[in-house]
Amino acid sequence: MAPVLTNGLSAVAVIERLRSQFRTWGLYVWARDTNEVARIMPKLPTAGVDEVFCLDARADMASFQETIRARLAAPAPETEIRLLWRYFRDSPERPLVMHCVRNGFRLDVWSIRSKVFGQCRKTLQNRVSVIGLPSPGILSRTGRVLHVQELERRGVKPTTVVAAILGFPSANAMQRSRRRLRKALMTRGRPALVFASLLK
Repeated sequence: MAPVLTNGLSAVAVIERLRSQFRTWGLYVWARDTNEVARIMPKLPTAGVDEVFCLDARADMASFQETIRARLAAPAPETEIRLLWRYFRDSPERPLVMHCVRNGFRLDVWSIRSKVFGQCRKTLQNRVSVIGLPSPGILSRTGRVLHVQELERRGVKPTTVVAAILGFPSANAMQRSRRRLRKALMTRGRPALVFASLLK
């Protein structure tokens, strides 16, 4: 998608429509160069973009290929994302929450968030803490576990395969991560319990 008009709609409006219809999909913006997309970049996070790639950045092509490979290997947790979409419908931080969970298949999503949201780690953490939510790091770890659950629902076996797909060093490490995450969420107040309730 490039920042051009499509049937009278701006690129941002098109993305917003796509995101409202396809909440679990990965939505990516491709631009010929960084300048082409710079003007609309601040609007992309709220619209629901997962990542921005520019043809003038050689590393972006490899990053795009790796992103698609990883996303296809670990489908988004559809049921949980629909529930969170409704739960946070009135929250100004819904785009950030959904972004963290939807991109939980990535080992390190900080670079993605900082690029798309245009804000540093501390600023993003402050944004969610103001309304009592867990940090983006914990939200991303929650998304990762929800991706695990989605693979399990789809019948992917054994657990070592699930762990490998999502970058855990072992099946035991994956299970320990799930237990620690649930415990962490249970001690962070009522908003965090929403996410804890999704973990099996």
